[in-house]
Amino acid sequence: MNINKLIVAGFTAIAFPTVSLSVQAVDLVTNGSFASLTNGPGQMGYNTNATGWTTTGFNFIFASGTADTTGSPGQFGNLQLWGPGNGSANGLPASSPVGGNYVAADGAYQVGAITQTINGMTPGNSYTVSFYYAGAQQYSFNGPTTEQ
Repeated sequence: MNINKLIVAGFTAIAFPTVSLSVQAVDLVTNGSFASLTNGPGQMGYNTNATGWTTTGFNFIFASGTADTTGSPGQFGNLQLWGPGNGSANGLPASSPVGGNYVAADGAYQVGAITQTINGMTPGNSYTVSFYYAGAQQYSFNGPTTEQ
């Protein structure tokens, strides 16, 4: 699996956020690393929340090294993704390219954005917001995925 730097949505899309804002040296994104959580890793909006972020979808925060091993708790039990830790040679990395927590968003079930309002920008200036993403399917599911 190659980790790409693009914008994409899907559960099978795992966001490894890195935010670089050109023109200003101040980081305008709150908690871009998803390190500040209300109750540790888990399902966003159900048993945990990430400071500064909101969601209405079936989206999870995983700690480094847990997506294909111990997983994250949610409303339907513990959720894992296919990866080397549970028998898939799909190349899912243990952590984001910058280390730490990352988000998994479902592209087929209760799809909902992960959002944050960014303030402090100046009209006419250019800003770049980017993140890494990778694809992996929910463990115990099989067959092709539809996310790109």
